[in-house]
Amino acid sequence: MIELKTLLLEDSPTDAEIIQRVLRKEYVLHARVVSTKEAFLKALDEFQPDIILADNSLPQFNAVEALKLIRSRSLYTPFILVTGTVSEEYAAGIIKQGADDFILKDRLGRLPAAVDAAMKQRQHEKEKLAAQQELAKSAESLRTLLERISDGFVALDNNWRYTYANQKVGEMTRRDPQTLIGKYIWNEFPDAIGSPTYTAFMTAMREQRYITNDDYYPELDLWYENHIYPSSNGISVFIRDISERKRAEKELSALKDRLFFHIESSPLGFIEWDDQLLVRSWSRRAEEIFGWSEQEMIELQRNAMSIVYEEDLPKLSTIGERMLAGDMPRSSVQHRNWRKDGRVIWCEWFNSVSKDKKGNTTILSLVQDVTERKVAEQSLRESERRLKEAQSIAHIASWEVDLATRKQTWSDELYRIFGIERSEGEASRQLFLSFVHPEDRERINAEANAIYESTQNAAMHFRIIRKDGQLRYGYSEWKWDLDNSGRPFRLYGIMQDITERKEAELALQRTNEELHKLSAHLQDVREEERIHIAREIHDELGQQLTGLKMDMYWLRKKLRPEDQDLIAKADEIISLIDETVKSVRRISSSLRPSILDDLGLIAALEWHSEEVQKRSEIEVNFHTDMEEPELPLSVSTGIFRIYQEVLTNAVRHSNAHFITSSLAVHEDQLVLHIKDDGKGMDQAMVAAKKTLGLVGIRERTYLLGGRFEMDSAPGKGTAITITIPLNANTKP
Repeated sequence: MIELKTLLLEDSPTDAEIIQRVLRKEYVLHARVVSTKEAFLKALDEFQPDIILADNSLPQFNAVEALKLIRSRSLYTPFILVTGTVSEEYAAGIIKQGADDFILKDRLGRLPAAVDAAMKQRQHEKEKLAAQQELAKSAESLRTLLERISDGFVALDNNWRYTYANQKVGEMTRRDPQTLIGKYIWNEFPDAIGSPTYTAFMTAMREQRYITNDDYYPELDLWYENHIYPSSNGISVFIRDISERKRAEKELSALKDRLFFHIESSPLGFIEWDDQLLVRSWSRRAEEIFGWSEQEMIELQRNAMSIVYEEDLPKLSTIGERMLAGDMPRSSVQHRNWRKDGRVIWCEWFNSVSKDKKGNTTILSLVQDVTERKVAEQSLRESERRLKEAQSIAHIASWEVDLATRKQTWSDELYRIFGIERSEGEASRQLFLSFVHPEDRERINAEANAIYESTQNAAMHFRIIRKDGQLRYGYSEWKWDLDNSGRPFRLYGIMQDITERKEAELALQRTNEELHKLSAHLQDVREEERIHIAREIHDELGQQLTGLKMDMYWLRKKLRPEDQDLIAKADEIISLIDETVKSVRRISSSLRPSILDDLGLIAALEWHSEEVQKRSEIEVNFHTDMEEPELPLSVSTGIFRIYQEVLTNAVRHSNAHFITSSLAVHEDQLVLHIKDDGKGMDQAMVAAKKTLGLVGIRERTYLLGGRFEMDSAPGKGTAITITIPLNANTKP
């Protein structure tokens, strides 16, 4: 039954008792009866009733006055008039003033139903108000978010009139954004009619599909990038100022030998392969790693597979075929390679595919020797394997208790475990407890008492101080013998000295902790290397390519009109430089997306989602209702890398058409959820295989102190949830 706190405004004890008796049939009733205004106000503060039942005929204080007091306090407590007699006009009047119902005292059988209906109605009103307040709060949060983003944002209705423009738009257009509201966009910017932006807007609205485009507006000397999202009610547009990027692209150029100077100076080897996987160029660092010079690789016609260790060839052949076929635009892989001197080394490769306008394929590779790291990892794995295989010799003793006589019997091995002779003490609980570690003694004695009360089979762990003072670890397990009537007559069990196993477990735990620390360190080192390499490639190579392109434009202008072959060659070189620029940006972004450092985690996740969608045939839908969280860089980086790995696995293995992902805060925890509609997997088989992708995701999650959950089954897609606890330093 439901508990109900009822405040009765009633001066008749008899009537009050009758009302309570009626309500107790349906509720666990807690009632307070008052008859004056002072007592009524005090009960509202102290008793805080669920419902108020009021008589209208009190001498000094009536139901109308009580109702006015409740409404003046904005209380949602249901109010029912319970009276002996009342006119219909009066009853209608008090209900208009806010009463929920009225009940005549000679019809109290209807009271429980009226109480239930009134409470449900008030609860509905409270929930409705709360929902309205939450909706207003969400709208204000959205407005605040749109004002905080670094991009411009406008919303237009289906008549091309502004309904919203954030402050960034005002900065870009040099106008007060509020003055744009309600204005016709093509009247405000008539020079844009017929421009690519105009065409994109019209196409997006007509075809109801997302469109992005770049454009230049001379009046403002502004290059901008539009992301146009249409709906039946109008369009929403994110506008990014890309003027600096466009100007940088126009200025990008450098001499070819300066470009290769920086390639040669890179800590990674740089290799360019043709569509037969034969070497086109081979940096000095690549020569140091593998021993062959560029000329030797070219003359010997050594292709990429010729330097791969035989056991790794099947995997690498598949990757090479997919990249050349266009199925895999980039790859990151570790495998073994041959050196010229016959040694086998471990290398980490970052490969990407480039195609020129004629469709000729080039594979660009960055490579580093990770042999020392692999040897260290293998050594750690071997140490862990030896620890797991290490077994101590089991010393098992037996004991029993005759419940009729309470006599205990110990085997010789049990005396030996304690380091005493049989003659030194008679088997008993007191003797046993005398060897139990003082800190465990009270717990073990309590468990021993519980044995005789529960008659359940059980076990316990404890520490032992032997006679010679040596600390050992013990384990005991027991069972009961029952007679035909189900009463116990004997208790018996075993005791085992598990010290060696316990010490091995503690050592293994320390090793695992060290492995996790090493893993965290390796992750940090790898991330630092990625950041450094990405910056080097972007900043240094970018500057050199800029100079090269400028010089090529200068040379082209110096050519005579009749030198058509040279002009065509110059144009081809400029085109190659442009493709190289794209490769530089792509390689730099794959190593370390600058958006993660510049705009934060949420923007990086959105960007990566768009990139995956562009590169694959999978629609990726990322959404979040939260603002940018204030997280340590290591946490943001870890979450981003986890997201990268999950999407990579989905693209490679799931055969999915749609991926949904979200980032949210729930009960002081940051929750990243990714789900695809792919073919799914047998989790038992995946666990047996211990795939490196999932192992990496689990390890990163562990290092962040989080929890990894995966839900997948064949034919039902895969859902992965990463939960990271937020502490005082990582609150959003």
